Parts: sequence; C-alpha cells; structure tokens
Amino acid sequence: MKKRILIIGDGNHQFNKHLSKYLRRDLEYSVDVISFYKVEDGKTFFDKIYDIKPPRLTFNTFKVLYILIRVYAFLLTKSHRYEYISLQFLRPLYSKLLSLPFLRHKKIIASVWGSDLLGQHLTEKEKINIFSKVGKITCATSFIKNKIQALTETEVNIIKYGLEPLEAIRKDTSTKSEAKRYFDICDKKITIAVGYNGARRQRHLEFIHALLDTLPEYDFKKLFFLFPVTYGRDELYLEKLKSVCEGNGINSLFFDEFMTEKEVAKLRICSDFFINIQPTDAISGALQEHIMAGSKVICGSWLNYTTLTDQGINITFVDSIDSIAGYLFDVESLKERDDKNAKVIYRISSWENCIKGWGDVFGE
Repeated sequence: MKKRILIIGDGNHQFNKHLSKYLRRDLEYSVDVISFYKVEDGKTFFDKIYDIKPPRLTFNTFKVLYILIRVYAFLLTKSHRYEYISLQFLRPLYSKLLSLPFLRHKKIIASVWGSDLLGQHLTEKEKINIFSKVGKITCATSFIKNKIQALTETEVNIIKYGLEPLEAIRKDTSTKSEAKRYFDICDKKITIAVGYNGARRQRHLEFIHALLDTLPEYDFKKLFFLFPVTYGRDELYLEKLKSVCEGNGINSLFFDEFMTEKEVAKLRICSDFFINIQPTDAISGALQEHIMAGSKVICGSWLNYTTLTDQGINITFVDSIDSIAGYLFDVESLKERDDKNAKVIYRISSWENCIKGWGDVFGE
C-alpha cells in the first residue's frame, strides 16, 4: 500500500512541486497538497489538490481566519488518511493552527526553508510554539539547525531540497555568449543578475544607487542588469526600481513572469555575475544554480555559506555594497562553467541525491 503524504503550503513553489514529483516517481508515494494559492499545472505534480485560496476579502485578518478554519476542518476530518503532514515554509498561521485541539501532532513535520526562520514575519514566540508542537523538523543546513535547536528540543533533521533547474543547466550546452543572445543581449556586455525575487530585502535599488554614485557613465554602459522578480513581488518597490533604471538609461531586463526550466537555465548561464546582498539567506537555490552555470558569485560577508565554501567553492564576499563595483570589470576572472563546482553543486543539491533523505524522514 502506498504511503500518503499531505503537503501544506504554496503548491506553485518549485520546492513543493518537485518534492512531490520525486516522492511519487522515485519512492512511489501518494502526495496531496493543500495550497494557499491556485495551483498551475498541478496534476503533473500532485495526486490531489485542495485549493483554499480565500475569496476577495477586505481585511487580511479575515483571510487568515478563513484559511485557518479550512485547514483545521480538513485536518480534523481527513488527517487519518496520511502517514505524515508536511508544513512547508513557516507561517504565523501554523502557530495558530497547532494551538487548536485534537490534532495529531506527532505526524506533523515542519520544514524550515531558511528565510522563514531568519526573516521578521514570525515572532520568536510563534517559532517556539510551532517547533514544540510538531513531531519532527527539517532544514537544509547546520547553521539553520543550530538556530532551531536554540529554540526547541524537537528532533531536527538536515535534509536539502533538490534543485530541478540543475537538470536543465546540466543538459544545456550553451556558451555564455549564446545564452546572452537568447535574451537579445549583446554578448560583449557584462551581465549581472541581481537577487532572485521581487522583494525589497533583495536590495536591488541600493546596489544600483551605489553603482550610480561610483561608476562613470562609460563604464556603466558596459553593464547589463538582469532582475528576476517573478515572486515575492513588492509592486511599489519594483515600480521605483524600473523607474530608476529607465530614468538613468541603464541596460536592464526584468523577468516579471514565471519562467520555464529552459529559460531559468539560460538566465543562469548568461549571467557573468550573481549579486546576493540581502540581509539574510540560507543558501538559496538561485545561488547554487548560478554557481553550477559558471556565474561569478558576489555576496555580503554577513551571509553564512560555509556549507559551500568548505567544499572548495569560491565565493567573493564584500563588507559593503559600495565595494562591489571594483569586482565587476575583472573580466579575466570570468569563465565558462567550472566542472569542479558543478559536480559539487549537483552532488549536494540534485533531486536524484536529495530525495533519499526525504524518504528517510517520511519512511520512519
């Protein structure tokens, strides 16, 4: 008889879709999802989809209450069908949900993505409450595990999510010049991917303003900026970012719509540099994909990436945003893919290797 898993979270996110895909394909599990958003192309990834996107209500409090009631009612009446219930990405809603009576807490697993723990949308009290009321916790790095263990005695397992775009990057034989031309970018331009979503905390604007204050116009014209802003969008902030780029004649391309895996692979390959200067990060998928594709990665020194650097992967760390400009014209250091780096990233982050850990957690 197949094991049945229920995922609760965003059914559109690549972590949830591909976790389900490989649980079903490689381990022959049955996987359903309760999604807070309408799931696109969901039948490809899940056995059953329960869409609980709230109706258009005026107040956010009503939306939260609507979702809370729907999820609670579902768990009360149907949780007995599942071996495990997987809470993906910590949300304040889960603290409220787990405080309600009659739930089977031992079969609930809370999966921490990193930005949810390090960000500011959860209070410490909410984190502690969630961790104390689940049977197990998963996270991707020892750094995050140590943070969690400072708050709870609940079992914590280090398990990574695989990165599906690695497969497309691996199969794509394009050179950087060819990938640039795919997006109609002159292959002589130095391409710089800035961040990986449309949230203010990615600090795109701070970076652009720092360069405007530092670089002469003739140097600026050599650069081409790539802004992947398909999710986590702060619309007012993005309007301002686009206005600044347009008003200063900055060569730029905004990726506003969700991309295919082929497009994601081309974007990673065409990027000479990847800039990550957000306040916190837990080794994002985009970072690893850029490393595999051969981008030179520049990050804030306040970000902890020892999981990668301890394995010989070279990352340039800067103490301030102002100092990044000095690295952008070191064209001698730019190269096509580094096979050694690519092998390390694939070994630690391909679904082929990562799904085994999830099988251990759900298989116990």
